[in-house]
This record gives sequence, structure tokens and C-alpha cells, in this order.
Amino acid sequence: MTRNKELFYRIADQVERHPETYDQSVYGEVTPCGTSHCIAGHAAAMSGCRPTVFLDGSLLPNWCVVTDAAGKKRDVDLVAAELLGIEHGEASWLFSPAWEPPPEMTVPEALRRLGDGAPINEVTESGLLGAEDDDDEEHA
Repeated sequence: MTRNKELFYRIADQVERHPETYDQSVYGEVTPCGTSHCIAGHAAAMSGCRPTVFLDGSLLPNWCVVTDAAGKKRDVDLVAAELLGIEHGEASWLFSPAWEPPPEMTVPEALRRLGDGAPINEVTESGLLGAEDDDDEEHA
């Protein structure tokens, strides 16, 4: 799968210039200052996807399911992984609310490295990866 370097860099630039628009804990959320997105939400929004709208009385947009460029409603994780050109395993880590880069790296730096082809473990805080390894050993 070929990484979409341009999209990774566009998201990195957005997060760097407007950090208030980045929130790894939500796909997309309307805030007093606009909308904040996680990495998957940014990928989808920057590529022309639109959120679904649930008629719960508030008409709040829901970014868990988006309408893609072809007009299909799909899970944002699947759409964003395709748009970014990353495999399912990397997407699972990168789109997790717990994902964060190592302490010596900013989110924009990590995104640019991913765009350049770095594997997810090189741009993920090692304690997070270690926690998964420990869980795997316990279940073995």
C-alpha cells in the first residue's frame, strides 16, 4: 500500500498551525472555536468526506460514519486508512484515542515521518506498544 504523503503532511500542518483543531479522543466534535478531529477525522474531512447527522434533537454531526466522495456511508476508520494508504494494523494504533508519539516527537513530526514511510512503532510512545505486548503474553 502506498502512503499518501501529501495528506499526512496536510494533517501535520493543520495540527501544527491550529492545535485546537486536534483531539485524538474524538473523530470530530464541534467546539466553540470550530471543529476538532483526531487523525482519522482530519484525513476524512480534508478529503471531502462529510459526517452523518443523527436526528437526536441537537442535529450534531457524527464523524464515526462519514459519507465518502462516492456518496457511500462508511466507517471513518476504513475511509481514513484507505485515504492515508496505511494497513489495518497501523490504522488501529494511529486512530486509537490512546495513540501518542514518543516524548521527543510532536504529533506533526510523527505524522510527517509516517508520511515518509516510517512504521507505526517508530512514531508511537513505546509504553503504549509495550502494554499491548504484555497483554498478549498474559493471554497466551
